[in-house]
Amino acid sequence: MMARENMDEWRTSAVVEQETVRAVVEAYAAGKITLPEIPKDTKKAVIRHAPSCVQGEETGDAQEHPYTAAAIAEFLGWADPKIHTTLSALELIEQEVLKEGHFEGLTTKQAEALTTEARKTKRTYDTAAKAKPGEKAKKKTEDRGKREAAKVAEHVAEKLQTGEIGYKEVSQEANKFRAKPGGKATPEAEALADQLIEHIDGVPSRGDPDLEMLNQVIKHQNRLGKEVIRRLRVALDRLSDRCLRFEDSLEGLE
Repeated sequence: MMARENMDEWRTSAVVEQETVRAVVEAYAAGKITLPEIPKDTKKAVIRHAPSCVQGEETGDAQEHPYTAAAIAEFLGWADPKIHTTLSALELIEQEVLKEGHFEGLTTKQAEALTTEARKTKRTYDTAAKAKPGEKAKKKTEDRGKREAAKVAEHVAEKLQTGEIGYKEVSQEANKFRAKPGGKATPEAEALADQLIEHIDGVPSRGDPDLEMLNQVIKHQNRLGKEVIRRLRVALDRLSDRCLRFEDSLEGLE
């Protein structure tokens, strides 16, 4: 009843929509309301677990309160797309990518455009993280994705709130902000970079003496003491950290 009254008075307020959906999720988690049952063939990736708004995650007692956007849409009597957009915004707020203040004064369409661009930025880094070797590298890339998405959101939200752009210009503004100027490369610099890339791609690779040595150590590791193995793992970890620092330095020039 309160949700419908709010919609009568604040029909296009993104903040009111978020407060309403969040209240439903929290009430469901507290056992104050029931939501429509989830169909058995529903993909796990689209299921959320109250009181969280993050899609596809199962943690602790939250497993007892699964729900979907469709369930909330049915409960409130709202259109599915509006619930999907609102939950996406709440998910990014929960992940500390977006802030509630980003949506102050925004309409439903403006909030949807803002959320879409933030998700797009974060998804690019999340995809890149999957290809990274090792958990440290993956997390570092994911964290950077959150920071970059937050920067895009901050910029776009300010433009929307001051009326400099409308929701139709959000994508263009976000792309313009994401694009960073770069200097013109000289042939000498490009040749040096190509040479370095070729060298890096070959280390460690087949025929590299360091890799052969490492393979031999791994092959005979049962003959080594725990302390030696520990020191070797530490050395490899330091090598990985150095490579990541170099990578970050280059990323800053994009």
